[in-house]
Amino acid sequence: MTQGKFTFVGDYNLYSLVLGMIAVGVTDYVETGCRRGDTCNAVAFESIIPVWGCDTNGRAVKIALKQASRQLRLDVARSEAWLPKIVPDLGLLPLFYLDAHGGKVPVREELKIIDGLCGTCVIIIHDFIVPGRPKFTGKPAGGVVCDFNYVARAFGVLANYRFFYPDYDIPQGQHWAGHLLAFRKVEPFGLESGLWVERSDCLNEKR
Repeated sequence: MTQGKFTFVGDYNLYSLVLGMIAVGVTDYVETGCRRGDTCNAVAFESIIPVWGCDTNGRAVKIALKQASRQLRLDVARSEAWLPKIVPDLGLLPLFYLDAHGGKVPVREELKIIDGLCGTCVIIIHDFIVPGRPKFTGKPAGGVVCDFNYVARAFGVLANYRFFYPDYDIPQGQHWAGHLLAFRKVEPFGLESGLWVERSDCLNEKR
């Protein structure tokens, strides 16, 4: 498995999870806020599925395209405008990696679009507050700290989802970005025992 410190910000457990889910049925990898494409290119290198990405930084996307593999499809665009255009072209079980947190934070708009247009899918929200795990950092952007209470309403009917948090140790001296993992209308799969924990009471969480 090829990986670098910029692939999923060094979180090799998350990287392994994504590759494992691709191996057993994920049809597309979709990333918002792809920046220079490190994670998109790593996923494309390790798989044969379509890999989609967008970012508002045209220079970063241009750099990403220089090293792009043939199944990589990157655009310079705001994610809220880009997602409705590409979702109809996705397969039956896309994986969305939401990481567009610079300046204006569009994650709630992204979730509403996905909830309205997708049937089954997997969603990973990056830079998310993980309750009880302070080493999993949430990166505030645009004055927003991304936790479950911030995004809950954007998921629509919560009964359509099952939610999981990382529950593994982080190498000493490091802080990894937290994430929330959501399965929409599909039985959770690919989760290695003990590394993720389900959160069915997310609405009542306290930081």
